[in-house]
Amino acid sequence: MSELTKMFHKNIKCGPEYICTSCDQLWYRSSVKKCNPDLYKMCPQNILTLCLTGVKSISDTEWICSTYHSNLKEGKLPSCAKANKMTFPDKPEVLNLTVLEERLISPRIPFMQIRELPTGGQLSIHGNVVNVPADVNSTVNVLPRPVNESQTIPIKLKRCLSYKHYYQFQSIRPCKVSEAAKYLVRTSKLFQNEGVQVADNWLNTLNEMMGRCHIFLTGSM
Repeated sequence: MSELTKMFHKNIKCGPEYICTSCDQLWYRSSVKKCNPDLYKMCPQNILTLCLTGVKSISDTEWICSTYHSNLKEGKLPSCAKANKMTFPDKPEVLNLTVLEERLISPRIPFMQIRELPTGGQLSIHGNVVNVPADVNSTVNVLPRPVNESQTIPIKLKRCLSYKHYYQFQSIRPCKVSEAAKYLVRTSKLFQNEGVQVADNWLNTLNEMMGRCHIFLTGSM
């Protein structure tokens, strides 16, 4: 068992840093091979040209994952290859939001916590996930959510307005939230199929509330 543990730590000591030239995913060293086009003679040249993209990573070498290596040796087009229109789309700057900002423009809000594990940087779901039937028609047709419907104030999100403690507490950027909502309504089929619209008066309402809070706090002092 001790030898197996040492072997495991040896295999993962570098982390998933090797980029597959075909699928563009990150892999551990034990899961990739050096890409050698001469090994794929059974593969049609047109498929080979599309799959071997020339992307290099560790040691300035073009690597390919074991699964796609086997597929190309058999002359098959890997199902998740970039050549099969499985590339990762570029994330636009307008969607670089905080977790709470994402919640404000999300058609559905799942109340569960996804946390980063202490080591390795992987994510895990914390606690139980409970699905509660609810009428959400009034909250998914217009984004960002009005404060009274989303049960939030600019920096807090609660599962229920009557609860004492909040679910999330962060600073948000109203302009960024509004811009992201407009972008998704304009470009996302999911938002368009749901008939989601942008609440143009959301920023004005938020500014008025912030103004009232400022007057209240100033008067209290």
